[in-house]
Order: sequence, then structure tokens, then C-alpha cells
Amino acid sequence: MSAIVIHGIGALCTCDPLVGDAPGVVRDAALVARDGRIVYAGPESGLDRADVPRGALEVHARGAAVLPGFVDAHTHIVWLGDRGDEYARRAAGATYEEIAASGGGIRATVRATAAGSVEELASAGRERARRMLAGGTTTVEVKSGYGLEHEAEMRQLDAADRIGRWVDLPDVVATYLPLHAVPDGSRDEYIDDVCTRGVAAGRAATCVTEVGNSPRAPNAIAAPDASEPSTSPSTSTPVRVPGADRTRWSPRSSATAADGHTCRSTGRCIARCGWRSGRGSTCGPCFCSRC
Repeated sequence: MSAIVIHGIGALCTCDPLVGDAPGVVRDAALVARDGRIVYAGPESGLDRADVPRGALEVHARGAAVLPGFVDAHTHIVWLGDRGDEYARRAAGATYEEIAASGGGIRATVRATAAGSVEELASAGRERARRMLAGGTTTVEVKSGYGLEHEAEMRQLDAADRIGRWVDLPDVVATYLPLHAVPDGSRDEYIDDVCTRGVAAGRAATCVTEVGNSPRAPNAIAAPDASEPSTSPSTSTPVRVPGADRTRWSPRSSATAADGHTCRSTGRCIARCGWRSGRGSTCGPCFCSRC
């Protein structure tokens, strides 16, 4: 059994509005955790020493605040390459579309990432995850999306899984994002392949995105509920909905979240879409030239 006791907490954020001022702040608090579970979180005056496990590690917070670890629900930390020069171009007035047309943007990252091995991808992602943990992030969602080819996408997911097995890093939830950008060749054929192929069993989530106004879009959004045995469980399947002002949840989809980079009213629509359906929503910043 492993246990830790934290004394002398100036402000303990519990996220429970019933125990204190929003977001559930308890002053002069203590916290006890045993075998990875919090067994006490409240006023230090209410802590019964008999409930403190023998041999527990005791830490004095010296009046510091203690709060839950951050959950970062939208990240891309498994990639290779360097696009630092694009910052200078954007600062000089170039649009994202102009940079992409000249070979930059997501395409540049795709070329570098698709050529990488699982070991190279995991090594690069590990350092990013380590910095995130230092900043307080304890759970991180990690998307693929820089392969635009099945095997390259699977290498990104394998790297994310490997990062999640390192005990000194945040917990990882991997997301299959096969349509992060428009693929070469026929977009519809690529979407059909994604919908019918599925992903390896045991993947934590499936995410289909950037399908735009393609007539295959409804199929892509509904795909996580397909009976294909290799697709990941629909109970943990978020679907990122581009153009959410024109898209509604598929009746065949049991997706748990809407997730997307959003433009103005589109962001409100994604949030509303999640709220009305009882599902979560994550609205990231937009990168288009209008915003």
C-alpha cells in the first residue's frame, strides 16, 4: 500500500461547490490519498489521525494551493519536424492558406512525421509530455493526424500508447484523427477507406475530422458506431465536427464529445451541440485567415 498526506494547504480546490466557495475551495485543508485514490479532502481540523495510513509520506504545503491536475482534451504532441519559420511569415502578413500553398502548414509536418519511426515519435512526444506534467497537466488526449496514410497514423497511435505506459508522464488517451488535412487523391475514397478499415482493437478513441462538405461526411461521423470489430468502442468515441453550424449529431453515432477548431459562431454551435445532446464539447482556437 502507498499513501500520501498533505498538510498545511492554504486553499484546496475540490471542484465541489457544496464544500466551499467556487470552485469548491476549502481553506486550511488537508488531503489524504491511498493506493492512487483520494480518501480525504477537507479541513485539516476534520482529519482524524487514525485515518492516516501508517508509513504514509507526509508533505507540508506551507500554505500553498492544491488543485486537481489539468486535463488537456485536445493536443498534438506526437509529431516530427520544425515549422518555426512559419511564425515569421505569419507575423509578416502571410495567411495560413498562403503558407500551406507553398508547402508549409500541416503538410510540412505530415512529411516529417510520416517518415518517422515509432521510437522517434515516442521520444519527441515524451519530452513534450514531460513539460506538460511540469505545468500541472496529469491527463492528456493525444491525437494522430500527421500521417494521412494508414500505417503512418498507426505509428503515431503506437507512439502515444508508449508514452502512456511511462509512469513518470501524464495519463494518455489516444485519438485516431485520420482526416486532419485533405489527403492527396480522392477525398471521398480516403474517407470510405477510413470508415471501412477501422483501427486496431483497443484504441481509446476514434475521431474523424476535416470532412467538410463531402457527401461522405455523414458516413464519417456515424462511422464509430459501425459493427466493424476492429473499430474502437463507441462509448469513448469523440467526433470532431467541422462546420458545426451545418452539421448535427448523426442518429447512429453515440459519440461522447464534439471537438474542433472553431470560427466565431461555429464555436458557439459546437458548444451548443454538445450541451443539447448531453455530450461534452471542446472548442479550440481557429487558424483561418478571417480570425
